Amino acid sequence: ILGHALAHHHRYGYRSNYRARPTNAELNATTVEQLTKSLSRLLATEQAVLYIGPRGAEEVATVLAEHFPMPEELTPPTTFEPLRSIAPERTQIHFYEKEMAQAQVRLEFAVGERNETGLPAAQLYNEYFAGGMAGLVFQELREARALAYSAWGHYFPANRPDEENILVGFIGCQADKTQEAVEAFLGLLEDMPLNDDRWDSAQNALESAYRTNHARFRQIPGAVYDWTQLGLNEDPRRKRFPVIEAATIETLKTFYEKEIKPRPKLISIVGDSSKIDLEALGKIGPVTKVT
Repeated sequence: ILGHALAHHHRYGYRSNYRARPTNAELNATTVEQLTKSLSRLLATEQAVLYIGPRGAEEVATVLAEHFPMPEELTPPTTFEPLRSIAPERTQIHFYEKEMAQAQVRLEFAVGERNETGLPAAQLYNEYFAGGMAGLVFQELREARALAYSAWGHYFPANRPDEENILVGFIGCQADKTQEAVEAFLGLLEDMPLNDDRWDSAQNALESAYRTNHARFRQIPGAVYDWTQLGLNEDPRRKRFPVIEAATIETLKTFYEKEIKPRPKLISIVGDSSKIDLEALGKIGPVTKVT
């Protein structure tokens, strides 16, 4: 949690969601009456009810009115304001001091706003770069170089049209290997090796996922609701799949060189400075100690 909080603050500054959370003292001072009022306000807010089953819409509405009564006038939800990551001119590092044997490192940056047309290429990059134990990150940082106890990366597409896509990488390593591990991860982000066999494996894995990962019966309302939130009026996978099938390694290269390689990275490290060479890390980017 500490590492995620540091990275979130690094990414969003004073708009970080962690700063909006109540403190322990505030939680301890909360009464049952206050919590009950908060729940009542929540239930009196405009909401969507998702249902799938044998009953028709009118019957479902009748059941809801009987067992889930709501005020005649509901309060509109708070206006959604998407967060925006900082965009430094160069890679930078935030460091939080904590006495520990390991170091926790997160590398993050925004990759533009959601773009449905470009999503197939992003998914192919995700499978190639971050595809679980077969992905480039795990194979290079843990298997080939033994630099980390844990290493992963993931491209998170935005959940709303006006939100940012975010790429996140994580390294859990021995503190004295922090600099080497960070440099190795940056190497994968800034000079990603392209391999035909790995590309074929990634493309085949993504095609297989499209063919087999269908929305189950109970998942259908949620999936349709999510598509609606994105401004889509049909299952987007129908249009994405042919693009993925027709893609080549050049598709991956073009996406990587445009969207990933040139962007400055936000590096957030939790660790013991007596075991980590901060001066050496400073050659990667300016180091800011966070308290």
